[in-house]
Amino acid sequence: MSQQQPLGEVAYLAETAYPGEFAYAFLGAQGNDFKIGFKDDVPPEIVAALSKTGLSSSIEEHVGFTQADYEDATRSVIREFDGLAAPEVQFVVGPTPEISVGSITVTVHGGSEGTLAEAKRVFDSLTAPVPFELIWGRTVD
Repeated sequence: MSQQQPLGEVAYLAETAYPGEFAYAFLGAQGNDFKIGFKDDVPPEIVAALSKTGLSSSIEEHVGFTQADYEDATRSVIREFDGLAAPEVQFVVGPTPEISVGSITVTVHGGSEGTLAEAKRVFDSLTAPVPFELIWGRTVD
């Protein structure tokens, strides 16, 4: 059994049983470094479930937001960026707690240098809802 299954089960338990506390969970790029975050205190049931896996993990408490808050903030950024960017700008916006707690990354794909420069100008005019932060994840295809 891979690490992903038992840790995924813990993340699912946290997300479904504690939606008012659960903020995020992710497994690092190397298939390790599992982190799970909570708005306030981690529920004891989650600590016990993580301990039962016997796998390496860390808990981030008091991050100040829930998964629903993170999703709402991300949708807000999508709407704002989409409303200001040129129609030909292709972009992806998503929560990226693996970069930093509360970060939301805006990644622009393709386009000319002029289009990318305009997209960056639009990005620089955005404000993330508190307590979130925006990260420019520009890529050129």
